Amino acid sequence: MTNIKTKLFNIAKLVFALAIFFFSGDILVLILSLFNFNIKTTNYAVIFEFILSLIVFSVLLILYKKDVKEDVKKFKKDLHKNIMYIIKLFFIFMAIKYAVALVSAFLLELFNFDILSSTSQNQMLVQDYIKASPILMFIVAALMGPVYEELLFRLGFKKVFNRGIIFVLISGFVFGLAHIFPLDGVNLILGLIQSISYVTMGLFLAYIYNKEDNIFYSIGVHFLNNFISILIIMNML
Repeated sequence: MTNIKTKLFNIAKLVFALAIFFFSGDILVLILSLFNFNIKTTNYAVIFEFILSLIVFSVLLILYKKDVKEDVKKFKKDLHKNIMYIIKLFFIFMAIKYAVALVSAFLLELFNFDILSSTSQNQMLVQDYIKASPILMFIVAALMGPVYEELLFRLGFKKVFNRGIIFVLISGFVFGLAHIFPLDGVNLILGLIQSISYVTMGLFLAYIYNKEDNIFYSIGVHFLNNFISILIIMNML
Protein backbone atom coordinates (compact mmCIF):
# COMPACT_ATOMS: atom_id res chain seq x y z
CA MET A 1 0.00 0.00 0.00
CA THR A 2 2.83 2.40 0.87
CA ASN A 3 4.51 1.74 -2.51
CA ILE A 4 1.26 2.44 -4.35
CA LYS A 5 0.77 5.72 -2.46
CA THR A 6 4.36 6.74 -3.22
CA LYS A 7 3.88 5.90 -6.89
CA LEU A 8 0.66 7.89 -7.11
CA PHE A 9 2.28 10.80 -5.30
CA ASN A 10 5.22 10.78 -7.75
CA ILE A 11 2.81 10.66 -10.70
CA ALA A 12 0.87 13.61 -9.28
CA LYS A 13 4.09 15.57 -8.80
CA LEU A 14 5.19 14.84 -12.38
CA VAL A 15 1.82 15.85 -13.83
CA PHE A 16 1.91 19.09 -11.84
CA ALA A 17 5.53 19.76 -12.90
CA LEU A 18 4.67 19.15 -16.56
CA ALA A 19 1.69 21.49 -16.28
CA ILE A 20 3.92 24.21 -14.82
CA PHE A 21 6.55 23.66 -17.53
CA PHE A 22 4.16 23.67 -20.48
CA PHE A 23 1.32 25.99 -19.40
CA SER A 24 2.68 28.54 -16.91
CA GLY A 25 3.69 30.77 -19.83
CA ASP A 26 0.11 30.87 -21.16
CA ILE A 27 -1.22 31.64 -17.69
CA LEU A 28 1.33 34.43 -17.21
CA VAL A 29 0.48 35.91 -20.63
CA LEU A 30 -3.21 35.88 -19.70
CA ILE A 31 -2.52 37.66 -16.41
CA LEU A 32 -0.35 40.30 -18.11
CA SER A 33 -2.96 40.84 -20.82
CA LEU A 34 -5.44 41.90 -18.12
CA PHE A 35 -3.11 44.86 -17.48
CA ASN A 36 -2.65 45.51 -21.24
CA PHE A 37 1.02 44.53 -20.97
CA ASN A 38 2.53 43.73 -24.36
CA ILE A 39 5.39 41.20 -24.41
CA LYS A 40 5.73 41.02 -28.19
CA THR A 41 8.78 43.27 -28.29
CA THR A 42 12.04 41.35 -27.90
CA ASN A 43 13.20 43.19 -24.76
CA TYR A 44 9.95 42.53 -22.92
CA ALA A 45 9.94 38.95 -24.22
CA VAL A 46 13.36 38.34 -22.64
CA ILE A 47 12.17 39.69 -19.28
CA PHE A 48 9.06 37.53 -19.60
CA GLU A 49 11.23 34.48 -20.35
CA PHE A 50 13.37 35.24 -17.31
CA ILE A 51 10.35 35.55 -14.98
CA LEU A 52 8.81 32.41 -16.43
CA SER A 53 12.05 30.46 -16.01
CA LEU A 54 12.39 31.69 -12.44
CA ILE A 55 8.87 30.44 -11.66
CA VAL A 56 9.50 27.01 -13.21
CA PHE A 57 12.94 26.80 -11.59
CA SER A 58 11.52 27.60 -8.14
CA VAL A 59 8.57 25.22 -8.41
CA LEU A 60 10.74 22.29 -9.58
CA LEU A 61 13.26 22.88 -6.79
CA ILE A 62 10.47 22.91 -4.21
CA LEU A 63 8.89 19.74 -5.64
CA TYR A 64 12.15 17.77 -5.63
CA LYS A 65 14.15 19.53 -2.90
CA LYS A 66 14.61 16.36 -0.85
CA ASP A 67 16.14 14.49 -3.79
CA VAL A 68 18.31 17.48 -4.70
CA LYS A 69 19.69 17.73 -1.15
CA GLU A 70 20.56 14.03 -1.12
CA ASP A 71 22.30 14.26 -4.49
CA VAL A 72 24.24 17.35 -3.38
CA LYS A 73 25.62 15.45 -0.39
CA LYS A 74 26.69 12.50 -2.54
CA PHE A 75 28.17 14.72 -5.25
CA LYS A 76 30.24 16.79 -2.79
CA LYS A 77 31.93 13.70 -1.31
CA ASP A 78 34.36 13.60 -4.22
CA LEU A 79 33.77 16.95 -5.89
CA HIS A 80 36.92 17.16 -8.03
CA LYS A 81 36.53 13.63 -9.37
CA ASN A 82 32.86 14.22 -10.16
CA ILE A 83 33.55 17.48 -11.99
CA MET A 84 36.22 15.81 -14.09
CA TYR A 85 33.80 12.99 -14.85
CA ILE A 86 31.21 15.52 -16.03
CA ILE A 87 33.78 17.07 -18.37
CA LYS A 88 34.58 13.60 -19.74
CA LEU A 89 30.88 12.92 -20.29
CA PHE A 90 30.53 16.29 -22.02
CA PHE A 91 33.25 15.48 -24.55
CA ILE A 92 31.56 12.14 -25.26
CA PHE A 93 28.28 13.99 -25.73
CA MET A 94 29.89 16.51 -28.10
CA ALA A 95 31.22 13.69 -30.28
CA ILE A 96 27.73 12.19 -30.44
CA LYS A 97 26.20 15.61 -31.05
CA TYR A 98 28.38 16.33 -34.08
CA ALA A 99 27.79 12.84 -35.49
CA VAL A 100 24.04 13.43 -35.18
CA ALA A 101 24.44 16.87 -36.79
CA LEU A 102 25.94 15.16 -39.85
CA VAL A 103 22.98 12.77 -39.99
CA SER A 104 20.56 15.68 -39.70
CA ALA A 105 22.38 17.58 -42.46
CA PHE A 106 22.16 14.51 -44.71
CA LEU A 107 18.42 14.21 -44.07
CA LEU A 108 17.88 17.91 -44.77
CA GLU A 109 19.64 17.49 -48.11
CA LEU A 110 17.70 14.31 -48.81
CA PHE A 111 14.36 16.09 -48.33
CA ASN A 112 15.55 19.23 -50.19
CA PHE A 113 15.62 21.58 -47.20
CA ASP A 114 18.09 24.46 -47.12
CA ILE A 115 20.56 23.62 -44.33
CA LEU A 116 21.45 27.25 -43.62
CA SER A 117 17.80 28.31 -43.23
CA SER A 118 16.62 25.22 -41.34
CA THR A 119 17.41 26.42 -37.81
CA SER A 120 14.71 25.40 -35.34
CA GLN A 121 12.32 28.03 -33.96
CA ASN A 122 13.62 27.33 -30.47
CA GLN A 123 17.17 28.07 -31.58
CA MET A 124 16.17 31.24 -33.43
CA LEU A 125 14.33 32.56 -30.36
CA VAL A 126 17.38 31.89 -28.19
CA GLN A 127 19.58 33.78 -30.65
CA ASP A 128 17.22 36.78 -30.68
CA TYR A 129 16.98 36.83 -26.89
CA ILE A 130 20.75 36.57 -26.42
CA LYS A 131 21.22 39.49 -28.79
CA ALA A 132 18.69 41.55 -26.81
CA SER A 133 19.94 40.67 -23.32
CA PRO A 134 22.94 38.32 -23.09
CA ILE A 135 23.19 38.44 -19.28
CA LEU A 136 19.54 37.53 -18.65
CA MET A 137 19.65 34.80 -21.28
CA PHE A 138 22.83 33.38 -19.77
CA ILE A 139 21.01 33.07 -16.44
CA VAL A 140 17.97 31.52 -18.13
CA ALA A 141 19.61 29.17 -20.63
CA ALA A 142 22.86 28.21 -18.88
CA LEU A 143 21.96 28.33 -15.18
CA MET A 144 18.25 27.88 -14.55
CA GLY A 145 17.27 25.94 -17.68
CA PRO A 146 19.57 22.93 -17.20
CA VAL A 147 18.49 22.62 -13.56
CA TYR A 148 14.72 22.66 -13.97
CA GLU A 149 14.78 20.64 -17.21
CA GLU A 150 16.87 17.91 -15.59
CA LEU A 151 14.70 17.91 -12.48
CA LEU A 152 11.62 17.49 -14.66
CA PHE A 153 12.67 15.26 -17.55
CA ARG A 154 15.18 13.13 -15.66
CA LEU A 155 14.46 13.08 -11.91
CA GLY A 156 10.70 13.49 -12.20
CA PHE A 157 10.31 10.95 -15.00
CA LYS A 158 12.59 8.41 -13.29
CA LYS A 159 10.38 8.41 -10.22
CA VAL A 160 7.45 7.33 -12.39
CA PHE A 161 9.15 5.24 -15.08
CA ASN A 162 11.76 3.39 -13.02
CA ARG A 163 12.59 0.68 -15.56
CA GLY A 164 15.88 1.76 -17.16
CA ILE A 165 15.24 1.46 -20.90
CA ILE A 166 11.63 2.68 -20.61
CA PHE A 167 12.73 5.71 -18.62
CA VAL A 168 15.56 6.58 -21.02
CA LEU A 169 13.32 6.36 -24.09
CA ILE A 170 10.36 8.29 -22.64
CA SER A 171 12.55 10.93 -21.01
CA GLY A 172 14.64 11.41 -24.15
CA PHE A 173 11.78 11.63 -26.62
CA VAL A 174 9.54 13.86 -24.50
CA PHE A 175 12.48 16.20 -23.82
CA GLY A 176 13.46 16.33 -27.49
CA LEU A 177 10.00 16.81 -28.95
CA ALA A 178 9.13 19.44 -26.31
CA HIS A 179 11.89 21.64 -27.77
CA ILE A 180 10.37 21.51 -31.27
CA PHE A 181 6.60 21.18 -30.95
CA PRO A 182 4.23 22.88 -31.52
CA LEU A 183 5.59 23.51 -35.02
CA ASP A 184 3.70 26.79 -35.67
CA GLY A 185 3.60 26.37 -39.42
CA VAL A 186 6.92 24.55 -39.80
CA ASN A 187 6.91 21.54 -42.13
CA LEU A 188 6.36 18.32 -40.14
CA ILE A 189 9.30 16.49 -41.73
CA LEU A 190 11.57 19.48 -41.08
CA GLY A 191 10.40 19.59 -37.46
CA LEU A 192 11.11 15.90 -36.99
CA ILE A 193 14.60 16.28 -38.48
CA GLN A 194 15.26 19.27 -36.21
CA SER A 195 14.12 17.24 -33.20
CA ILE A 196 16.80 14.56 -33.76
CA SER A 197 19.54 16.54 -31.99
CA TYR A 198 17.27 17.38 -29.04
CA VAL A 199 16.04 13.78 -28.72
CA THR A 200 19.64 12.52 -28.83
CA MET A 201 20.60 14.96 -26.09
CA GLY A 202 17.62 13.85 -24.01
CA LEU A 203 18.49 10.17 -24.46
CA PHE A 204 22.12 10.75 -23.49
CA LEU A 205 21.23 12.77 -20.39
CA ALA A 206 18.63 10.18 -19.38
CA TYR A 207 21.22 7.43 -19.82
CA ILE A 208 23.64 9.34 -17.56
CA TYR A 209 21.02 9.79 -14.84
CA ASN A 210 19.87 6.20 -15.08
CA LYS A 211 23.46 4.99 -14.79
CA GLU A 212 24.75 7.33 -12.07
CA ASP A 213 21.57 7.97 -10.07
CA ASN A 214 22.64 11.53 -9.29
CA ILE A 215 20.98 14.47 -11.03
CA PHE A 216 24.10 16.66 -10.92
CA TYR A 217 25.89 14.65 -13.59
CA SER A 218 23.20 15.35 -16.18
CA ILE A 219 22.80 18.94 -14.97
CA GLY A 220 26.56 19.42 -15.40
CA VAL A 221 26.61 18.11 -18.98
CA HIS A 222 23.47 20.09 -19.81
CA PHE A 223 25.02 23.25 -18.36
CA LEU A 224 28.25 22.85 -20.35
CA ASN A 225 26.31 22.27 -23.57
CA ASN A 226 24.17 25.39 -23.11
CA PHE A 227 27.09 27.48 -21.87
CA ILE A 228 29.25 26.66 -24.90
CA SER A 229 26.29 27.19 -27.24
CA ILE A 230 25.64 30.65 -25.76
CA LEU A 231 29.31 31.61 -26.13
CA ILE A 232 29.24 30.53 -29.79
CA ILE A 233 26.04 32.48 -30.48
CA MET A 234 27.39 35.59 -28.74
CA ASN A 235 30.57 35.37 -30.81
CA MET A 236 28.52 35.19 -34.01
CA LEU A 237 26.36 38.24 -33.19
